[in-house]
Amino acid sequence: MRAEHPEHRRTAGTRRIRGVVRLVLAVLVVIGLAACWPYVLAPAYGFPAPAPFSGPRLWNPYATSLGRWWKANFHAHSHAWGGLTAGRRSAADVRALYHKLGYDIAGLSNYQQIDGGTLADSDFIPVYEHGYNVHKVHELVIGARRVTWLDFPFGQTLSDKQYVLDRLERNGGIVAIAHPWLRNGYPVDQLRYLSHYTLMEVARQGYVGTDRWDAALSAGHLSWIIADDDEHDLDLGHDVGVSWTMVMAPSKRRADILAALRAGHTYGVVGRNGVNDVLVREVVLHHDTLRVRTDPGARSFRFVGQDGAVRKIVRDSVQASYVIRPSDTYVRVEIVTAHTHMYLNPVVRYAGPGPVRPRAVLNRAGTWRNRGLLAACALFLIAVPRLSGTRKRRAARISS
Repeated sequence: MRAEHPEHRRTAGTRRIRGVVRLVLAVLVVIGLAACWPYVLAPAYGFPAPAPFSGPRLWNPYATSLGRWWKANFHAHSHAWGGLTAGRRSAADVRALYHKLGYDIAGLSNYQQIDGGTLADSDFIPVYEHGYNVHKVHELVIGARRVTWLDFPFGQTLSDKQYVLDRLERNGGIVAIAHPWLRNGYPVDQLRYLSHYTLMEVARQGYVGTDRWDAALSAGHLSWIIADDDEHDLDLGHDVGVSWTMVMAPSKRRADILAALRAGHTYGVVGRNGVNDVLVREVVLHHDTLRVRTDPGARSFRFVGQDGAVRKIVRDSVQASYVIRPSDTYVRVEIVTAHTHMYLNPVVRYAGPGPVRPRAVLNRAGTWRNRGLLAACALFLIAVPRLSGTRKRRAARISS
């Protein structure tokens, strides 16, 4: 039996290594093309110029609220995707802890996955967290019936973000911008233009981002508040029961809760262990006077207006009122108690049947211009290696 020559073994080993490298490169190319494809398809948008709320009338979202207050968390994670995403405990464990803390609604919002219930159960509210990009540009879709997979994994332009919001809204459910400050995913200047969402997660894990909310409101983009834990690990403790949403609805059935979220019958709370030491009992608008009452009393009531400016502070009382001036475009209320901070939805100016929500529109000329530029860049990247190879071959022929 003749022994294999060492040179042959080295050659075979080299071929195997090259084969593995080629396979890995092919896989990376396929993944790269899949990740880049949305950038080719993405349309460009035209955005209305920011314009504060205006009109002779005042819209109070609490004027039509009926029922009782329900305590809810819409943003929490369980073990999912084989442990690839941040979620340490089972869905049953997560829900059990929230119900133990007195929550009426314990939404489970795993990434790109609707989990933990069935639409046949009228109390089940399907939620998922959308987004798998490097800058944490994420959204919650509440009442979703299916998952939207479109995303832009790398950088996102203003139009890219608008395209995602449009698709999420079109596919059903209530769209909420999640933790807009995280990695500056939704910068203040972009929130003055974006539309096609209903809610904003103003508080998360005890952090409050009213600057983002006020930026959108001051530009005339109406959104209602939610506050959530965004829990990832029950064992940490500090992620649970620190931010929650109070929803006024006739019942906690899915249809009633979703209708209340759309109408702005909510307020956000930052506290401890999910404990409400004070409840909002009344938010009344009588002509131009806004009156808020709590039970029991609060340490302070802050009336906040355009650009986040504080208009008035009332201390140590069970109620407070503010006369809305003609120059006030919107007014929202923050309530501070011994253990909690509460954030109410704004009263806004409007004309006509109700507040107008500005909407971005497709810019067809801009869309095709952008696609042409991308196509030109792609052709250039393809052509450069080929031209380089041609030059090398010519140089080799000349030198020979």
